[in-house]
Amino acid sequence: YTLRGMTVYLIGAHSAGAWKNKTIALCILDELDEHEHLEGTGSTVNEARSRLKRPKNAKLIGFSTPGRMDHIHGLWEKGTQEEVHVPFPCCGHYQPLKWDALVFGTKEFRDLAGDYDREKIRLGAHFKCELCGKPFLDEQKRKAFQACRSVATNDKGNPAMRSLHLWDAYS
Repeated sequence: YTLRGMTVYLIGAHSAGAWKNKTIALCILDELDEHEHLEGTGSTVNEARSRLKRPKNAKLIGFSTPGRMDHIHGLWEKGTQEEVHVPFPCCGHYQPLKWDALVFGTKEFRDLAGDYDREKIRLGAHFKCELCGKPFLDEQKRKAFQACRSVATNDKGNPAMRSLHLWDAYS
């Protein structure tokens, strides 16, 4: 495959031989925690890094849901550990979306029997601004996310190794 003058290789993580004789400028590894150990070469991350040495400004991007191999968490710890901060429409204060700021478990989200009412949660669950306490509603996300920023939280991390946790609540 080619993409704007670039050659695109689609390589399975299970085969060290498929990496041979390829110099690449951008490597994207998906579901990194599902990659098995490669016989004779180590990990797919090491194999990818060896292919990125020659091109100037080469990039290695890894995605994963943390899993049984836990490669992604170790890489995240070594990096900048960035969080996505979103401007809350109420006052413009930037903050990350965190579980403890999510409002959905109070009595207004329950039915007469005391059980959770899924429709009330779907329509009314929101994040609370840590500065002014006002709600950040789901319909406000799209506009606010256009102005979001990534903030590093690990002063001791490798600045050349950007790592980011992105919770499903951002989708």
